[in-house]
Amino acid sequence: MRMSKENNSSITIRLARSQEYLKFHEVCDNDLPHPLSLEERLEQRRQEFAQIDQGQIIAYFAEVEGEVEGSVQLCLTDKTPSEGRIHALVVRRVHRRKGIGAKLMDAVEEEACRCGYKRLWLTVHSDNEAAGQLYRKRGYTAIEIDHSADGDTTLEMEKAL
Repeated sequence: MRMSKENNSSITIRLARSQEYLKFHEVCDNDLPHPLSLEERLEQRRQEFAQIDQGQIIAYFAEVEGEVEGSVQLCLTDKTPSEGRIHALVVRRVHRRKGIGAKLMDAVEEEACRCGYKRLWLTVHSDNEAAGQLYRKRGYTAIEIDHSADGDTTLEMEKAL
């Protein structure tokens, strides 16, 4: 998939490979507070991406001028065989609001349809207004609110395909 931009750059969406977990790590907001150490996060991301080879996730990268600027994962859930979970949609800060997130969501939703899924679901932090707006614009609706003990609230959202 390619999309021309006004500044003549393009966004290319491609499948990620398991050994590319460091590229995913580089796109994440690593300067934000996180309960895990850097080493623990790297190991967690390595383990997540190892699931590609096990057929448990499908991961996509968005590249701009050959550099990975965003990523998303489609997790093949065990809830029911007719649904999938979207995980870890991230776009590098300098490239947000330029259509990368939408293109990544297009890729994941197209793959979910090819897999025969009837429903997709995801979770989003309730204070992440930009992400919530993107998901609502794409037809996702909130189905559950989770209030954790530390005050962090997340929404579970779903979309019928």
